Amino acid sequence: MFLRLAAFTALALAPSQAMAAWNEAKSNHFIVYSQLNQDQLRSYVTHLERYDAAVRVVRQMKDPPPTSTSRVTLYVLRDEGEVQNVTGISGIAGVYFGRASGPTSFASGTPKRNRWDLDGRTVIFHEYLHHLMLQDATGSYPTWMVEGYAEFFAPADIHDDGSVEFGLPPDYRGAELRLLRGMSLPEMLGGIYNQTTGQEWVSQYSRGWLLAHYLAFEPSRRGQASKYVTLIQSGTPALEGAKQAFGDLKVLEKDLEKYRGRDTLPTRIIPASMIKVGDVQVRQLAPDEEAAVTLRMRLEGRQGDVATARSVAGAARSAAERFPTNDDVLEVLAQAELQAKHYAEASVAADKAIALDPKAVKALIYKGRAELELAKKNKQAANWPAIRGWFSKANHLDPQAPEPLMYYYETYDEQGGTPPTQAVDGLLFAVELVPRDFDLRLLAVRQLLKENDAPDASATFGPIAYYPHSGKEKRRNLDIMSKIQKGDTQGALQMLEEDKKKAEKNS
Repeated sequence: MFLRLAAFTALALAPSQAMAAWNEAKSNHFIVYSQLNQDQLRSYVTHLERYDAAVRVVRQMKDPPPTSTSRVTLYVLRDEGEVQNVTGISGIAGVYFGRASGPTSFASGTPKRNRWDLDGRTVIFHEYLHHLMLQDATGSYPTWMVEGYAEFFAPADIHDDGSVEFGLPPDYRGAELRLLRGMSLPEMLGGIYNQTTGQEWVSQYSRGWLLAHYLAFEPSRRGQASKYVTLIQSGTPALEGAKQAFGDLKVLEKDLEKYRGRDTLPTRIIPASMIKVGDVQVRQLAPDEEAAVTLRMRLEGRQGDVATARSVAGAARSAAERFPTNDDVLEVLAQAELQAKHYAEASVAADKAIALDPKAVKALIYKGRAELELAKKNKQAANWPAIRGWFSKANHLDPQAPEPLMYYYETYDEQGGTPPTQAVDGLLFAVELVPRDFDLRLLAVRQLLKENDAPDASATFGPIAYYPHSGKEKRRNLDIMSKIQKGDTQGALQMLEEDKKKAEKNS
């Protein structure tokens, strides 16, 4: 997911200032790497934590203890150009990736130019709201809700007294908020995704924001949004769910238009007394740590890009020569070789990292993944128990890490035959741990379809079917969802298997 941004105004460095050494900030929900100075970085991360806490108050969300992969890793870079260079995505200044290895974001540090610009804090808030909404492994939300609620929370104002204000208008939408052209309300509520123009797509952000705002503050509509979501998740078509939840949609549209015409709209302030922010630890990275972090940043920015991985692998080999006793540097080398499809080299690098630290979970995972890829070339001769052993060791060291569970299951999927209950249970638990990774989620959906479990398959596939940024895949995903909801598990499985083969062919 991504959204254009301009910068972190009060916290960004002026363009004329040279970027300093890399610093790391750790808090309950974030790990942030930046060349902001330590005071700026601490303030910035504190703002992120205040936002997280305030959103949880409004949405009545639990705040479980952090795990090794629950925190968002955020790289605050110099400007939009650097974000685009690191990620390879043009026209952006911020991006979020939800992965089993851990959620990762990138953001520009260029100052905001005027009030109509998207500033960096707003973009990160928008993307982080997506991150929180996807915490529910079975949560299915239509596009207008995903984007409308993100827009509702994104322009949050963090006051000097520590309180947080929600419901402010997203001024960066400008004319879009005044005109509200695009999809009709029934099309938007019904999840009809045959958009043909950018204006129709963007209207789900602007009108979605207005509808989210109206439903949040209009007493007569209290509870209707929750009913709408519950109906969708139970299998009711979105348009029918909208009619049941909101009543006459023509009346809703008239009420919404009156609401838009008000001179002022209400907001909600979460007082500082309701917001708890834990400790924010900030430190400067040592040279070997900086080498590992900046190399890993390039890999995470373009995950799946073989050319980039091969370039990073070369730099990582040089770093490993300079810092031969740093297991993090060797872990990054293993990761780079793995992404570069140098599987034998990845296995060797992982061995070296494990030799330095037998409890290096990431190195154990990379070792297992490298051996798994090598096994795919000759499945009959592969030592499958040995490969599973690497993931078992990683799981024993970190039971809350989803990657070992995912790849443990995948060894059975690749070997063929029926995976044992232990592997299936681990896979489903991994989805609960990191519901944002759609590759992981698809593994689970395919397994549930093989078991002819349509209800659980539908619930698990829902976030993919309704994902707002799936582009041309949207219609096919909705067709797959339709088959699942009708009980045609084998038809849905066949479509997913076709998609899997196509993806493997193009990789």
